[in-house]
Amino acid sequence: MMPHLQNERKIIVIIVFAFIAQPLISILSATIYPPDFSKEFPLYNPNSLMLIAFGNAIGNADLTVMGIKLADEKKVLPSAGFTMLGILMGLLLVSLFEITQVVTFEAYEKFYRIQASGNFLYLPSMCLISTHKEFKKWIRYIGLASSVILLIGSFMFLFDNRNFKMLETISNIGFALMFITFFCWAYNVYINFNNKTRVEEKRIPAKE
Repeated sequence: MMPHLQNERKIIVIIVFAFIAQPLISILSATIYPPDFSKEFPLYNPNSLMLIAFGNAIGNADLTVMGIKLADEKKVLPSAGFTMLGILMGLLLVSLFEITQVVTFEAYEKFYRIQASGNFLYLPSMCLISTHKEFKKWIRYIGLASSVILLIGSFMFLFDNRNFKMLETISNIGFALMFITFFCWAYNVYINFNNKTRVEEKRIPAKE
């Protein structure tokens, strides 16, 4: 394999790994430490929140690498989209600290206000990412759908809906679609690189 492809393979491995790892860690967290929905608002185990924060940190690093890679390829709009999504991931990570200790209704409301505000970044970031022609159309549509669902939850909160069980259910549907989007991105990035490698190897045959 040519040197520039070997270097790119390392980047692709990191991107694919992180796109898969971040949602898997969140799913694992919810499986091991399921939230308690029997109260006025959902209660999350502190260990669960730490796992989610760890997954978000991995996701944030991945989005940063993806954004820089696309910027290097002069793909400005999707690069900006991944950068915005990284900022959103950082906001979600920070919001978790509001509910890691003693949780009151006021603390949960502050947590959700930060999360809902972050969701406003999600739709424009997904719109920018959807300009990336190397992603299949249906993958771009899933990302846009997830951002619309999260935006619905944010606007419900904005207009004084404080039924956090309902809001969390809507948000979880949006995050589930976001996880599916991440898995699809991982697959698409991997396939695109393999196709690129085959084209390059045919164009420049290996020396005897």
